[in-house]
Amino acid sequence: MNMLPLFENTKVNVVQNNNFVEDFDVLVACEDTLKFLETIPDKTVELVVSSPPYNIGKSYEDRTVFKEYLGFQKQVIEECHRVLKSNGNFCWEVGNYMEKGEV
Repeated sequence: MNMLPLFENTKVNVVQNNNFVEDFDVLVACEDTLKFLETIPDKTVELVVSSPPYNIGKSYEDRTVFKEYLGFQKQVIEECHRVLKSNGNFCWEVGNYMEKGEV
C-alpha cells in the first residue's frame, strides 16, 4: 500500500483501548490523550504530532473556560515532554480565542 520507497518497511501501529504498543515506526492514536500518554515509557518517542481541540465551539468539541482549557493543555504538553527522547521534536497544532472578559 505504501507508494513511496521511504515507507516500504515502515511498521505502523494503531493504538486501541489506550494501550501503548512497542516496536513501531509510526504510532497512530486517537484515544483519551492523558490516559494514553500515561502508558508510554519516559523518553520513548522521537516525534509527537498533536492537534488538540481548538476550543472555539466547533460541532465536534465542547468549549471550556479558557483557564481550564490551558490547564488541560499544560498537562498534555508536560506528558508529551516526558515521553520525548532528549533529541525529540514536538509539533502542537492549536488555535484558540478568548471572548472579551473571559479568563
